[in-house]
Amino acid sequence: MYLKRLRHALILMAVTAVLCSLFSITAFATSYAEFYIPSGAVAQGEEFEVTVRFSSDNIIGTVQSSFVYDDSAVMFMPEDDSVTGGSGILNINASPNENSSELSVTLKFTALERGTSEMSLSNCTVLSEDGTPLGSPSAYAYITVGEGSGVVTTVPSDSQPGYSSSVGTTTATDENGIPAQGVLTSLTVSEGELMPEFSYDIYDYVVKVDSSVDYCEIEGTTASIYDYIWYTGSNYLQVGNNVRTITVTDNNGNEHRYTITIQREAPPEESSPEETQTQTQAVTTSASQTTFAAAAGDSDTETAMDRYKEILIPALGIVMFVLVLALVILVVWLRSKTRELREQREEEQARKKRRNIKAKRR
Repeated sequence: MYLKRLRHALILMAVTAVLCSLFSITAFATSYAEFYIPSGAVAQGEEFEVTVRFSSDNIIGTVQSSFVYDDSAVMFMPEDDSVTGGSGILNINASPNENSSELSVTLKFTALERGTSEMSLSNCTVLSEDGTPLGSPSAYAYITVGEGSGVVTTVPSDSQPGYSSSVGTTTATDENGIPAQGVLTSLTVSEGELMPEFSYDIYDYVVKVDSSVDYCEIEGTTASIYDYIWYTGSNYLQVGNNVRTITVTDNNGNEHRYTITIQREAPPEESSPEETQTQTQAVTTSASQTTFAAAAGDSDTETAMDRYKEILIPALGIVMFVLVLALVILVVWLRSKTRELREQREEEQARKKRRNIKAKRR
C-alpha cells in the first residue's frame, strides 16, 4: 500500500510538470514594432523626428533595442536618457510611464546629406514587468533628405543630356520614352521572379516562393537621384500573401506606387486557409509611410534556435518550480505517514501490555 501511494504521487508530479510546460509555451506572447517617419522628404539642415511604437499582447515592462542609422546622412540629437549612443548606433532602454501594452519612443535627428538612407531596429527585446521576454520584433524605414527648401527638386529637363520633353509637358523622357523622374527603372527581389517582367509602367507584380523561403528583400532604383522613395511591408514572410509596396514621388508631387505580392506556399502540414489568412493580415501594413514587422525572433539574424530559447527558458523555470514543490509535498507526506505508522505501532504495543496485565490478574 505504501509503495502504491508513492507511485501515484510520482505520476501526479510528472503529469503536473508536463501540463505546466505546455501551458507556458501556449501562453507565450508576441510583440511588434512600427516606424512613423516624416511625410515626404526632409529638408537638408532641418531637424525632424522619427517615432518607433512597440506593442505586445501583454503589459510591457521594458524595451531594449539597438537603433541603426546612417550617420553620414542624418545626425542624432539626444534629448532623453532612454536613448544613448551615436555614430550610427543608438541604444534604446525605455519603459512605459504606466501599465500599458504599448510604448512609443521618439528620436530627433538633423538632416545632413541629400539622398535616401535606411533606419532599422536590431537585437530588439520586449520584456514584461517581471522580465519575461515577450518577443524580438524587427522594423525598418527609409528617410529621404532633399535640398534646403524642404522639397526634393530635380535638375531641369533641358540641362539633362539625353533627355527631351514635348511642349506643354512637365516630365522629361529619354529616347525610349521612359520618364526621367518619378518612376522606377528597375525592381529586383532576392527570392523568386517577378510576374510579369518588370516595366516602369506596370505597377502590380506577383512573386511565388516555396515554403522554405521565409525572408525576401525587394529593391527599386528610381529614374532620378532626386526622387524620393519609401517602402512598406516586412522582409519576413508568412505563409500566404505578403504585400510589399514601393512609392516613388518626384518634386512636382507626382506619385507612382508599385505593389509586389509575395506568395509563400504552405508546407504539407500547414493549417487551414482561414488561419493562413489571419497570419497574413497580422504582417501586412496599411500605412503608406511606415514599416511594420512582426516578431518572431532576433531582428535580421534571428534563428529558430533563438525563438525556441525564448519559449523554453520560461517553461523550464516553471517545470523546475513544480518539481521542487512536488518534492516538498512528497517529503511532508512521507514524514506524516512515518509518524502515523509509529503511532500505530505504539498503540498496538500498549494494547498488548494491557492484555498481559489483565491476564496476570486473572
